[in-house]
Amino acid sequence: MTVTIYPSDHKSEIVPDQILCSTPEDLLMKLPIADFREVGGQIFQSCFHDGFPHFPQSEVIALEERGIVPSRRGNGFVDCLLECYNGHHDLIIRPDDVWTAIASQFSYFVNGTTTRQADNVVHLVANLNLGGKDVDYSQQIEQSEAQRKPSPEFQEWIKPKFEGSTTTNDEIVYSALMLATSSASVSEATPFRCGIPSVTLRGQLDHWQSIERRVLDMEQFSGSNQEALAWRQLLLPVVRGFVHSYTEPESPDTLYFWRTIVNDVENGSTGETIAGWLSAFCYFDRHGKSNVTGPSASDEPPVYLFDLPYPRIPLANISGAFVAHPATVDRNGHVCDAKILAGSVAKEIMQVNGRKTGYAPANAWWVYEVRERRTTPPRDI
Repeated sequence: MTVTIYPSDHKSEIVPDQILCSTPEDLLMKLPIADFREVGGQIFQSCFHDGFPHFPQSEVIALEERGIVPSRRGNGFVDCLLECYNGHHDLIIRPDDVWTAIASQFSYFVNGTTTRQADNVVHLVANLNLGGKDVDYSQQIEQSEAQRKPSPEFQEWIKPKFEGSTTTNDEIVYSALMLATSSASVSEATPFRCGIPSVTLRGQLDHWQSIERRVLDMEQFSGSNQEALAWRQLLLPVVRGFVHSYTEPESPDTLYFWRTIVNDVENGSTGETIAGWLSAFCYFDRHGKSNVTGPSASDEPPVYLFDLPYPRIPLANISGAFVAHPATVDRNGHVCDAKILAGSVAKEIMQVNGRKTGYAPANAWWVYEVRERRTTPPRDI
């Protein structure tokens, strides 16, 4: 089931021509992560490869058949909302897209908190060993997460199963999300304009209500950390806005909600900061430090929404929505260093009413080789 909201009177604009990713290597190279881009190596497995049993053939992402655009920040959810708002494109989102954005921020918080309030997840950052010549790495990723023995309550919280929405690809991303911290972010100016023609919420009402419950339950895993509590306070009105949008898509409150994604009501931004409820999805930087109270926080006044001050987040501080966890891969006795990268990393161009006017966030994952950087040129022998 889907629900569509029409927040503005703007006509949906055709997505501009752009270079699409044609191979898994191409997409990975364009993400803000240096170890693959600078050093290279082979990709052992990904959601773009077929031929392994645990990952259904129907879920293999065929890059040559779908319009996949890499996220400039490695944050497909945030970039999709910005792109649709700035370019008058239609937005299509699933419950899993929203939860991936929230869970990646929670991962940054946990890994960046020196006192480790979330005791249930500390053990998830141990090194992995992925063995075998032609093994199913997707299954091993899920098994490795389970072997860390998180509490049943935490497992249920971090790995939702939205029936009819959550795919095997999403489940693998959820398993990897708590295994690492993102390694990069980039800055690029974005001129803000004014509004999304339509927003389509996929999934069922109970999926969106489940996200609200999970945000409410976050405190039992984040402890009494004040930054986590402040972030949760900003998230709650937003996830409740998704629920209200699903039940009352034409109400004035719903239209107002979607008009305040990335700007104040007067649309007065200079394009250097995010101002609006989208800042709740950018609360922590890639090191798990607050974008609100830290030294790099914006000194511009916040935007008040739902009687709460939503901070202005500098674009340079927006982190990716992916994690990159170190691993070792045993390929028939040959052991090499690798990484598992997973999260919301791209945008997919979508057709709405027969026209390519929409974007949707895209989750993806890879297991790839990490080679040692050379500090001196190789010698001729």
